[in-house]
Amino acid sequence: MSAFTIETSHEENRIQLHSVLDLSSAEDLLHGFRNCLETGNALVVSGAEVERLTTPCIQILCALQRKAALLNVPFTFSEMSDACRQALTDVGIPQDSLILEHTI
Repeated sequence: MSAFTIETSHEENRIQLHSVLDLSSAEDLLHGFRNCLETGNALVVSGAEVERLTTPCIQILCALQRKAALLNVPFTFSEMSDACRQALTDVGIPQDSLILEHTI
């Protein structure tokens, strides 16, 4: 089972993160994000369903945000579960920075 689903339109890629994002899903997540970046369309990520988010996947999310900024691709983290917020806090990512519900 995939750790995410992607809905693509002409203007954006909507990425819905599923409940578990751990080491076993990190590589698929990386490849999926790379494919989305190649389209040049805006990225809208939802973490509303996330129940477990581990460090490798957090690193990939942060890398996606940074790469999107370098490519001038709009990036929005539209929703975030409490578990998702807590995982980011646990690794030292402040609530008001990086990928927390804003557009770059």
